[in-house]
Amino acid sequence: MTNEEVEQICLDDILITEELFRRVTRTTDLKQENHALHTLVEQLVEQPQMMLKKVVKITSQLCQAATAGVSLLQITPSGEDICCWVAVAGMLEDYEQTTTPYTFSCSGICLERQAPLLYYYPERYFSYLQQFKPTIIERLEVPLLIGHRPLGTIWIVSHDRHRQFDREDLRLLTSLANFTATALYNSKAREAAEESALREQAARTEAEKANRLKDEFLAVLSHELRSPLNPILGWAKLLQTHKFDEAKIAYALATIERNAKLQAQLMEDLLDVSRILQSKLSLNIRSVDLSAVIEVALDTVRLASQAKSIQIKTIFEPNVGQVLGDPSRLQQVVWNLLSNAIKFTPSGGRVEVSLECVGTQAQIRVSDTGQGIKPDFLPYVFDYFRQADNSTTRTFGGLGLGLAIVRQVVELHGGTVQAESEGDGQGATFTVLLPVISVVAQTNEDNSLAKDSLNLQGIKVLVVDDEVDTRDLIAFILKEYGASVRAVPSATDALEALVLDKPDILLSDIGMPEIDGYMLIRQIRSLPSEQEGEILAIALTAYAGEMNEQQILQAGFQQHLTKPIEPAELVKAIVSLVK
Repeated sequence: MTNEEVEQICLDDILITEELFRRVTRTTDLKQENHALHTLVEQLVEQPQMMLKKVVKITSQLCQAATAGVSLLQITPSGEDICCWVAVAGMLEDYEQTTTPYTFSCSGICLERQAPLLYYYPERYFSYLQQFKPTIIERLEVPLLIGHRPLGTIWIVSHDRHRQFDREDLRLLTSLANFTATALYNSKAREAAEESALREQAARTEAEKANRLKDEFLAVLSHELRSPLNPILGWAKLLQTHKFDEAKIAYALATIERNAKLQAQLMEDLLDVSRILQSKLSLNIRSVDLSAVIEVALDTVRLASQAKSIQIKTIFEPNVGQVLGDPSRLQQVVWNLLSNAIKFTPSGGRVEVSLECVGTQAQIRVSDTGQGIKPDFLPYVFDYFRQADNSTTRTFGGLGLGLAIVRQVVELHGGTVQAESEGDGQGATFTVLLPVISVVAQTNEDNSLAKDSLNLQGIKVLVVDDEVDTRDLIAFILKEYGASVRAVPSATDALEALVLDKPDILLSDIGMPEIDGYMLIRQIRSLPSEQEGEILAIALTAYAGEMNEQQILQAGFQQHLTKPIEPAELVKAIVSLVK
């Protein structure tokens, strides 16, 4: 057969289903069939894969077929329908787990028509079958259906021109298809019921745990708020009813002030947590010198460290560079870490603070020789309202909010924070990493190069992110490099802005409520070019990994950048696409 003849073959040329009813039917072996069905019934308790392996083996025996298989309908992460050879017995067994397209395959057409089909030399029409050896002469396929819902197909193959399928094979395959479809449906229903029961149990356990933590937190909250009130109200009453000398009055007022500030800090922590949980914590973004931030925080805790004779050692690497951030919030991060270190370090101990550049990030490290963190509590050290000791005999006060606030503030700045400890009495180390702003050299040559390579003048950028602080940070970075930026909180707003502003490039988050980044880019790609359907697009997401990148590129984005975002890398990515 010539290539021209192959090209002229259409589906009707290889579909010979009517031949089944013109061929001489072989004799039914009821004894073998009954034995096979009883064997299959015993497999119903097995896992689906084990059951399907038995089904295809028995199918090949009953139908005297060289190969038998089951293909199941599946959906890829990008939303594409495929058919997978989940179980194969016989001469093509080595090709088990092969995936084929749905829209152009033997199984797909069988499921579309929801009827048995007999293919004759199917590789003439389906070129993907040419890879399979030995050659498929005939393939009889029956759909697996529950009602009209397609699950997949069951099929048998002949590799010998003298072995032709007939009505008996069709009857057996139809019977096996009904059994297999019902077994798969029941198996999925059973799995769903078991998963539902497990989820219910997990939810109940989590709810009980949450209630216990809530009760513990409320008890601690009551204690922490009431404790400062005792000296405040006590000394206020004594000052009203007694006459003291100046020294005692000064002592009383200092005590009242100290405890009032403590209570104010507790309330501020609670408000910060509330703002964070509602995504309302605002940042005043600008260039920040971290060494200056750390020095201010050190001044704040110096009296507390001197009171406990704790030595504070600082190691600042020169020329670390600056970061984009809110200096007050970053000072809050360092203050919280230093306060914790001093609080949990016994008198005469040591705290060390270091600042250095690690790659493209600034690293702040706070370590102490204090109490340390138990291994079983270490994974929860940054959780809200969690403390290693919630008992009434606990040594250290506080609400357990400081480190939770640290994590959230650091992540809002595009950074990370990590805790390390060898255990009880071994001290602890907290490491903060923040992206450094790219430093432009002072020579004219370098300035010219930076201007040419990292210049977004004249470029209109549409930013989509449901997190307000991340959105504002990205917009600030791009404006610093000269871009015209419009930032919106949702995919719906982005689609409107796309038509009105006609931007040059789209920067979109992936994980967003209602319409995520995948759905947004697919909707955009369905638009004609005059409606920005071909706009350049970069995905900005916290989802990392090769699989996520493949999904993102398949969905329609040109590039994928993982959060936290390094400003220069973001700008370079835009320049590489637009210019």
